[in-house]
Amino acid sequence: MVLPPKTPPRFVPTLTEVVSQPDAAPAAAPARPLPEDRQEQLLQRVLQHVDKLLEQRLRETLADTVLPGLRAEIEAMVREAVADGWATGAAGPCGTSGAAVLSGASSATGTRGASPDAKG
Repeated sequence: MVLPPKTPPRFVPTLTEVVSQPDAAPAAAPARPLPEDRQEQLLQRVLQHVDKLLEQRLRETLADTVLPGLRAEIEAMVREAVADGWATGAAGPCGTSGAAVLSGASSATGTRGASPDAKG
């Protein structure tokens, strides 16, 4: 059985224009070296940006890892220094207690009263 030749549909788009594509994209202009002062300006801007990023990341890292331990160590050192100061300075200058010296009072009776170690 032989089929009759098919006729194309009525509304088939047809190519009416041939568009040729260039073989290669236009070559980019060769890079010219920047004048030395412009290179220095660019270098400084990049370094400033890097410094900001580095400082930000360093702060984040320190805040997350180092600072909690450092704060605890500083607190322990301050506690020890205050305890040592209290113990050695209990008699204090002119017979004042350590509490009075720390609070700036001039007599043995501060806001907490005289220290039991205070003399006179």
